[in-house]
Amino acid sequence: METLEIFLGAGADVNELGDGEGMGWSPLHECMLHPHSTGFMVTQLLHWGANRRLLGGNGLTPLQMARMVRNYNGVRMMRSYNGEE
Repeated sequence: METLEIFLGAGADVNELGDGEGMGWSPLHECMLHPHSTGFMVTQLLHWGANRRLLGGNGLTPLQMARMVRNYNGVRMMRSYNGEE
């Protein structure tokens, strides 16, 4: 995960909506589609200011996407980050 820290430390925009095959998803949206990538990556993205309420190109937030694909770990992590519900 050192690469992630290098990009974030260099000022990469954690809320940039990439093309994601035309979907316009942020890195946090992408993480929610891949339950195995949660944990460290989600924590780092949130720490660096990833917006959990950012609408992707499909009109969904990362939290909504996590629910849609049944990524319960991702849902739990985003809801509990900094004690927020």
